[in-house]
Amino acid sequence: MPPILHNTPDSIPALLEALQNSQTLFFDCEGVNLGTKGGSLTVMSFGTPQSPDDAHIVHVRPIGATALRPIFYLLESETIQKVVFDGRMSQCALFYGFDGVTLRNVVDLQIADVNLKASRGSKSSTVRRATGSRIRAWDANAL
Repeated sequence: MPPILHNTPDSIPALLEALQNSQTLFFDCEGVNLGTKGGSLTVMSFGTPQSPDDAHIVHVRPIGATALRPIFYLLESETIQKVVFDGRMSQCALFYGFDGVTLRNVVDLQIADVNLKASRGSKSSTVRRATGSRIRAWDANAL
């Protein structure tokens, strides 16, 4: 099935309907210089385990922050698990670009992979750097 594009404020209710009953959301952000000063969030993508063939692509700019507020509530929910891969820049872009939106209840697959390799005794430099850092688990409050 092709991705489902959401690029108008009127498309947000359909996106909410697709996402709000799931206890887990797969989530990613893309943009220009994402997560840096002057960067901009361009696209958010969503999926759910209940509908693995559906990929929801949200074109942020034409929709605007006001219409996206219900989606931000889902991202900030403590009860809905968000699954990301290296979500640091996504968190920065949301926090600084959209009045403090903070991802909560996040599983970062990159950190899970690093921790798994470290627990198995991997000697790779990536594992040593990641596990030797000050922040061992992904925490939006630490960014």
